[in-house]
Amino acid sequence: MAVNIDTQNYFASGEISFQNLKNNFGGGDAEGKNVKFSDYIRDTSDNENPIVPDSTENADITDTNENLSIETFRNSNKYYHVKFTGIDEQKEFQSHFNNNLTKNIKKRLDIGSFDGNESGQLVSGNVSTYAGTLTSSGNIRNMDMNVNAQGIIYGAAGSAGASAGSVGGSGGGALHLNTGNASRNFNFTIKDGGKVWAGGGGGSAGSGSPSRSVSCNLTTYRHGVRNQYVPPNRHWEPARSQGVTVKQGNGRGCGRKYRGSGIPGPGPGYNTSGGPMRGWWSTTGRGGGGQCANSYTITYSGYNYSVPQPNRSNIDQIIGSAPTRTLTAPGGVGGAGGQGQGWTGGVSGSIQNSSAGGPGSDGGSVNCSSQRYVYGPGSYTSSMSSKVGRRVNYGGGQTSTGAGNPGGPGGEWGKKAGGEAGDAIKHNGGITFSGTGNIEKLKGRFGN
Repeated sequence: MAVNIDTQNYFASGEISFQNLKNNFGGGDAEGKNVKFSDYIRDTSDNENPIVPDSTENADITDTNENLSIETFRNSNKYYHVKFTGIDEQKEFQSHFNNNLTKNIKKRLDIGSFDGNESGQLVSGNVSTYAGTLTSSGNIRNMDMNVNAQGIIYGAAGSAGASAGSVGGSGGGALHLNTGNASRNFNFTIKDGGKVWAGGGGGSAGSGSPSRSVSCNLTTYRHGVRNQYVPPNRHWEPARSQGVTVKQGNGRGCGRKYRGSGIPGPGPGYNTSGGPMRGWWSTTGRGGGGQCANSYTITYSGYNYSVPQPNRSNIDQIIGSAPTRTLTAPGGVGGAGGQGQGWTGGVSGSIQNSSAGGPGSDGGSVNCSSQRYVYGPGSYTSSMSSKVGRRVNYGGGQTSTGAGNPGGPGGEWGKKAGGEAGDAIKHNGGITFSGTGNIEKLKGRFGN
């Protein structure tokens, strides 16, 4: 990158003669005659062709008829010329004019050499910063700015919309002429071969397809054992009597034997009665050899008694519903947008061509049959085999979604895509433009 500044710097040394003033500044009538020293007063008006212009370098030259001195022309100038060649990024030019932009000294700024033999290239890889700027808080006067045959100004490429539905980034601006709104005799020209191209907008990402949901349900079947208490069987034993004859010993002297000893004692559920306590009788008569005998009656009272019964087991079918499940198939994601065309990187960067948008991703699908219900404790088959841990599939169908939409393409130089195109030239009023109507010279937005 090179910035060459020619300020002329008249009379840096040596004698200053009246003829020297005339040779350098002109003056006099149309034929160059009748030159007066008062012709060389510093002119601070809006004159487009001042003899002695107003400039920072000419500040010592008086602007009145008083105190006009030839010595004050030391290091004076008539015009101010800035030439840019090579390559630079985000270049500002106001600092090269030594506060002369609003003064009436004639000025010229060339991007690339005026004869077109040397190139000058301004670039920006940042969409927020112009490749070149000329800034003045006041109105610029008597200024020619040329983008010459090998002069190039490139704005940054717009970024692609990355996430679904996002808009592509705006392209970067090429040149900003940030001046007052009433500049005078400010002429801007793009010559044949010159380029002032803003970055193209980035493509927007494609929209995604909507998601879809389906409800899954399941009717459960299991068997359970229901234990039912069964009361004991109750029985009634009616009363009854029974005669009993007891024989014991021999018959001799039965009347005095076994006094009462042959009668059984009371037992469960019955009483005894009858039969003498003594005086047993012989089965063969007196003196006989038979046994002694006695008789009595057993009387059974009526009573209840119970017989326990085992519980009865009933097998029941239990119909229920598993918790409803909602499955959602994700929609396809939209594809990324394409990159806008423009400059990327710094001075060692390069042109990035615009690109097509990317494809959307496929949608998803869900199927209720993929869901499982697991039987828990207390679940049995009809034959009372355990169903614990057994899995069954849900019902309810399936659904799917479509693919996301592809991303949009990025814009070419100075073209809008999803994102806006950059400014080729952003400017304020009072500037006269030439060559800006040629689409090969200027690409992008043009205006304030």
